[in-house]
Amino acid sequence: MVTLPIMKAILVKAAEKTVSEINIKSWKDIAPAIRADIFSCPASDAKGNTIYADDEAFCNGRPLDFVSCPSFHPEPLVGDILFLGSDKEGESKDCDLTVEEVKAIVSFPTLAEVRAMDLK
Repeated sequence: MVTLPIMKAILVKAAEKTVSEINIKSWKDIAPAIRADIFSCPASDAKGNTIYADDEAFCNGRPLDFVSCPSFHPEPLVGDILFLGSDKEGESKDCDLTVEEVKAIVSFPTLAEVRAMDLK
């Protein structure tokens, strides 16, 4: 039996407005963690910390709960997001951000606040 490495990830739940550390064993754990059927990686930083987000967040019928993280992505994202690390080959690894660091860089704007933003 192959034992998969457990990787540290940071989960941001938009509706609940929470940030917590979780464990991920493989890419197959990402979609259930962010409550998505299809996900993408809209942003990464220079250290390989990558955001995973729901690709169908605007059309899946769920409420439009936003997460803003302008130091990673210029526009607010809809739904839960996950921070996970990736190496130079694109393989997943531990996120090297802490819960406290992520709490400091995310906010949870309302739909009215998003509409009022000067997004370009």
